[in-house]
Amino acid sequence: MDLTTFGGRLDMTLFAGNNNVTIQNNSTMAGLFLSTLGGNDTVLIDKSKILVDIKVALGNGADSFRVTNVVLTDPTQWPSPLLGSVSIDGQGGVDSTNLSSLVPLNFEVLVP
Repeated sequence: MDLTTFGGRLDMTLFAGNNNVTIQNNSTMAGLFLSTLGGNDTVLIDKSKILVDIKVALGNGADSFRVTNVVLTDPTQWPSPLLGSVSIDGQGGVDSTNLSSLVPLNFEVLVP
């Protein structure tokens, strides 16, 4: 998705396979609910605004969740000041994320 505005929450379920989801270039939505099935999937959020909540369930496989171009002083960047929660369930497989890079930006990351 590139420069796309949703009036509500984007709710996506991907089929099994090696899928890529890219949300970029000032795309805006109230929330993101994403579920992937088996396969090596990649999720990238780049310079976009998600206002309320993010819930991602990465299915079985070696999945990746990345957030890039985060500048908290710019209101067009992620995360939005209104963002209430980010929930990522890695499920089965060896998954990776770069969320620890948000810690220096005063974004708290909790790992269960």
